Amino acid sequence: MDELLLGLDVGTTAAKAVIYDLDGRTVATSSANYERGLLCPHEGWVEQDPEDLWRAVVPVIQSAARAGAGRGRIVALSLSSQGGTTIPVDAGGRPLRPAISWMDTRAAAVEGPQVASQWGEEFFYRTTGWWYAGGLPLLHLRWLAAHEPHVLASAARLLFVNDFVLSRLCGEYAMDPSDAAITMLYGLERADWDERLLQMAGIDRTRLSPVLPSGTAVGRLQPAVASELGLSPDVIVVNGAHDQYCAALGASVLEPGDAFLSCGTAWVLLLVTGRPVFDANQVYHP
Repeated sequence: MDELLLGLDVGTTAAKAVIYDLDGRTVATSSANYERGLLCPHEGWVEQDPEDLWRAVVPVIQSAARAGAGRGRIVALSLSSQGGTTIPVDAGGRPLRPAISWMDTRAAAVEGPQVASQWGEEFFYRTTGWWYAGGLPLLHLRWLAAHEPHVLASAARLLFVNDFVLSRLCGEYAMDPSDAAITMLYGLERADWDERLLQMAGIDRTRLSPVLPSGTAVGRLQPAVASELGLSPDVIVVNGAHDQYCAALGASVLEPGDAFLSCGTAWVLLLVTGRPVFDANQVYHP
């Protein structure tokens, strides 16, 4: 029986699954919007129910697996995901509050200027590749420390969409470099969690997933999850990457000078360079 690969995308508004054969031909597809969608309880706030994401992941995999039945055997899966969405969880992996989306700007007015005045705008840009203002996890954690300290204190782990879903699939925790970079807790030069940024966020690395290269086999499907999905527990779960970079890879945007325009929830222009490119206006995110 032919071997098949399953790609799972957990985006901002929907989850999608695609099954491929080893020659890259599409065997089956499936998609589902999130039932609750984006939650905006206050001006500038954008949240999501993490369980809503998982509730969409299960049927899209089930549907794709049914559609591909008889075409081969799924032997591995990997995922792409939205990045920069923060999910505090307890020791059992249960979310402690709604996820704070990458689109959320609640921390921009206070926490952003605070860290900029302390460390300087240039430090953040040169260290993380991102400007200090906006809705990314470093500021999410600063906001939680100031406004919901009980949540931050109770969080056994601080997850993001990619490692939240991956842990549900195989029971292991792993972060990929492209998703880690969007947290503003990851140092580009060090290619790892940056201790200065973690201290600024008020956490230590034990509450974050280890950063492993994309393409690393992390584990196999948990038996109960495999049964629910209609897959074999022998399916290998592979560390993926941020959705925009996966899309660029799929479009063969690989060589310096190649460019890719992604038009979705966010419009992203991705350029391939031979080295990190910084600019005075902090427009490019290396």
